[in-house]
Amino acid sequence: MAAVVPDPVTDRSTPGGSIAEYYRLQYVLLGLTGAIALVVCLGTWLYFSLNTAGNYLLGALVGMVYLKLLARGAERLGSSATSLGRSHIMLFVGLFVLASRLPQLQLLPAILGFLTYKVALLGYTLYCACTSEPS
Repeated sequence: MAAVVPDPVTDRSTPGGSIAEYYRLQYVLLGLTGAIALVVCLGTWLYFSLNTAGNYLLGALVGMVYLKLLARGAERLGSSATSLGRSHIMLFVGLFVLASRLPQLQLLPAILGFLTYKVALLGYTLYCACTSEPS
């Protein structure tokens, strides 16, 4: 009889299983955000202009950095920190100020690009809800 070795990514009973799953989730969300951003950026470039697509892409990149910083803060939440830091909010504020001050940047595409990570989160949540087996 062969021994069954638990998979550390999916087995939550092992101490490293849930953290490995958390890291996998981070990479899935960042990859999904990047893929959505590229598709929307190409569509924006074809439908509007290269400048508008660039503004969207800038916002999407800032949104991805924001998501990564948010994940890093959530990772530290249990061990050393007692609350999430507010420094990652400065990314959004900086994008907003930069887009409103510079005439080359457009505010709406940059903000919509920033919100791309929320579309990825919603899509992943719906995917998991539709594919999970009822308990």
